[in-house]
Amino acid sequence: MDMLPDFMKICYEALPDTMNEMGYWIEKKHGHNPTKTLRTSWATLCNAFLVEAEWFASGDLPTADKYLENGKLSSRVRLALVHSSLLGIGQTTQNAIHLNDTSGLISSVGTILCLWDDLGSAKRASLNLARMVPTMYSYDENQRLPLLVEYTKSIVFDDA
Repeated sequence: MDMLPDFMKICYEALPDTMNEMGYWIEKKHGHNPTKTLRTSWATLCNAFLVEAEWFASGDLPTADKYLENGKLSSRVRLALVHSSLLGIGQTTQNAIHLNDTSGLISSVGTILCLWDDLGSAKRASLNLARMVPTMYSYDENQRLPLLVEYTKSIVFDDA
């Protein structure tokens, strides 16, 4: 942690501080401290993000099964359910622990949200590619290639 820049240290320290504060508040109000459950849930999410970062950095394409399995964890569904369960009146840490199970309803919701997010990305990419077709067909030798490259980049990277 000493090697991290100051702005990253602040972010890194904020998460455990927030979990400890939530644990204290829930223990004060409901009589149980869920800090361990919160840490486990956040660690699972961060590990899923690291797996995605490793895939991206290495250029590896995961299998569909590996991608969906990790997508269930990185969709943040379980984390939101753990937080809402722990903050609910009369809920226990034991109820939240069951939310860490990767099977059943929670897993299905995570898969749906993972695919939904990817569908939105694919839709934007498809629209951008469709907008490039007229540009590609209208290109002739009188146009300068650098201008075409810049124009094409603006089409591809424009979210409109």
